[in-house]
Amino acid sequence: RDRIGEVFRDVEVIARMCENAFRLLDGARAHAICHRRPEAGLVLCSAATLSSAVVRVRLALPIEGALDMAKVVERAPELLDADEDALRRAGETTKILASALDIEMNDDRLREILETAPMILLTDAADVTAALEQLLPLSKNFVSFANFVVDNAEAVIDSYCRSTLAQTMSMRKSYRV
Repeated sequence: RDRIGEVFRDVEVIARMCENAFRLLDGARAHAICHRRPEAGLVLCSAATLSSAVVRVRLALPIEGALDMAKVVERAPELLDADEDALRRAGETTKILASALDIEMNDDRLREILETAPMILLTDAADVTAALEQLLPLSKNFVSFANFVVDNAEAVIDSYCRSTLAQTMSMRKSYRV
């Protein structure tokens, strides 16, 4: 038996994980976090460890203003036990994303993108840049490229989503007069 397996056999520990997630992450669902990453259960067991992990993640991100950490952690629980190098890269990716979208670090659109698709933070910066380059031609009918990416944030990290989006946009074009 390993340490992770033992955590999920103890009802009291599971209750503590749920309470810590709900209380410290403003309503986050421990089951969603642990479903995506069972190892995160080890972080959720202790309020002090969870609090420290959330602070580390938040400090690594150069975004200004509020960021719903419950959404970020539920959708990218790998951030909770990420090492310093991974968190540094997450910060760099955030800067590259803001620069590519021509928006400031305090722009609500950047916050919305990171809350919707926080796995962007764990994606290599070169891959994010390449994905944005693929998405740029599809954004012609939007007010701005940033608005387009807000509406299609998952496409930045999912190549299938990008290809489906491209196909849909192509079909829409063919129906126009």
